[in-house]
Amino acid sequence: MRTLFLFIAAGPCVWMPVLADENELPDSIITIEHTYQYCVSDPEKAQAIMDELMVRRQDKDWELDWCQADLYYNTGKYRLALFFFEKTAAYKAVNTVPSLYMGLLSTMMECYRMNNDLEKAMQTALSLMDIAKALDDDAETGRAYMFMGIITLRQKNALLAKHYFAQ
Repeated sequence: MRTLFLFIAAGPCVWMPVLADENELPDSIITIEHTYQYCVSDPEKAQAIMDELMVRRQDKDWELDWCQADLYYNTGKYRLALFFFEKTAAYKAVNTVPSLYMGLLSTMMECYRMNNDLEKAMQTALSLMDIAKALDDDAETGRAYMFMGIITLRQKNALLAKHYFAQ
C-alpha cells in the first residue's frame, strides 16, 4: 500500500500527488546498530537496512562485513555467515586486535559446527585458545576448551571430550 501526499504547486492552486513507498526506510535507522536491533525481530527490515548500508559505504568495510555475517548467523544462514566472517577475519583492523579477533573466532567456531565442518571448528577453537592463553583470558580459554569438548563428543571420542571439559 502506498501513501498519497499532496503538495501545493506555486501559482494557481494545483494539487500534485506524489507517491511515497511505505517500505522506504528513514535515514535515522540506516545504521549498523539498527541492523542488530532488527536482526531477530524483523530480519527482512534488518537486511533492507544492511543493503542500504552497503550502498552508502559510510562505515568501515570490516564493520559492514561483520554486521552482514552476524545478520546471516542470527537468521540461521551459516554458510553465508561464514563467507562474511572469513572476509572479516582477513582485515588487519580485526586480526591484529586480539579482543576483536577472539570475538570473531568464537562465532566462527559455532558456524563451522552448525555446518558440520568439525575440522575447521576445531582449528578455530585452537586458534582462539592460543590467543586467549597469550592474553591470560580465562573466560575465552574456557570457552575454547568447552567447544573442543563438544566437537570431540560429536566425533564420538568421549574420553578426549571429558579431558577438554575438565580443563
